[in-house]
Amino acid sequence: MHPRLSALTILQSLFLCGTILAQDLDKAKAHEIDGQIELATSEYLQWLAENPESPDHIRIGLHLSDLIEDVANKNNLLINLLDRAIEPDDRYRVQKALGLMSELLGRYRTAQSYYLAASFALPDRKDFACLLKSASLLHELGDFDAAEAQARGIVETCKIENIVANASILLSRIYYVTGREARAVETAWELVRSGRATPQALLWAHQLGSYTDHRDLQLAALGILQTEFPKSTELQLINGTVNPFPTPSLFLGPKAFAETDPGTVVQPPTVPTRIENPAPQSGAPPVQYVSIQTGSFTLLENAEYAAKDLLDAGFQAVIKRRMVNGTPYFRVLIPDIVSNEVDTTILLLKEKGFEGFPLYTTGE
Repeated sequence: MHPRLSALTILQSLFLCGTILAQDLDKAKAHEIDGQIELATSEYLQWLAENPESPDHIRIGLHLSDLIEDVANKNNLLINLLDRAIEPDDRYRVQKALGLMSELLGRYRTAQSYYLAASFALPDRKDFACLLKSASLLHELGDFDAAEAQARGIVETCKIENIVANASILLSRIYYVTGREARAVETAWELVRSGRATPQALLWAHQLGSYTDHRDLQLAALGILQTEFPKSTELQLINGTVNPFPTPSLFLGPKAFAETDPGTVVQPPTVPTRIENPAPQSGAPPVQYVSIQTGSFTLLENAEYAAKDLLDAGFQAVIKRRMVNGTPYFRVLIPDIVSNEVDTTILLLKEKGFEGFPLYTTGE
């Protein structure tokens, strides 16, 4: 065979192969756009299995992870992607995604390790946001020395103001819980006087002033919130007034969130049992109650940990089991919130580091 013809044949074969691969991805993308997510997911998975050495393998895998709803399955996919991620940018993106997934699964030590690895994965820069997540998780895990070292490194080297402010808040919290009250107050004062304090930082300064009887710090933080952030949720939390904001039930109506299968109530031993609500007075309209979901787990143990964290933060919690497509999910709920107190409760949860949303409404 003529050598030039042989080379041309090879080039044509490579071009045809690339066209077929592109067509496979185009087909999966078309199904995704049409809303056929299960079919698209299956096609993306097949493409990944058949093209492990493709330069697009990590990119397609990360895109697929966004389509997978089950957190455990998403986490397993990301772990497989990390084994194939060679380039620093690929490893950075996968490690960052694994940090989030591990956090959602309640694997906080694992999440912290991934965030720390991601923060140093790129050779030309640090991801200080990931480093702050690592430090925050270390603080929650009680590893105060390591958390302090990382937070201090952020404050000393990062140039992004909001990240520096949040790292300073974390340092102040660490000083406070480790018995260094004067240093905690000093750090909070530095934030208040810096002119770069965020509403979150000012809320912490206000709280710290209350905890430590530093009325001047409390009033200074409140004054800045009132003049510079008058519409902030942090100021509304301090004042005890919260403007309503849209929730799914406001858009779709309470029936969209009614329990069709309440499942089995599972009470972890460390969480107090549900308190029955007093009956409304005769002639009064029925009181509307809402449950706020703060997490959903496939493992009961993780749900129990989450419920205990809520209890430690001052919230009553219950765990409800519900089957979804044959898989048991253990949902962590704060039950029996009067409907007009839902927004305030969600903001209080956020202040303590939790996320929540109204799940269903019932009349009692």
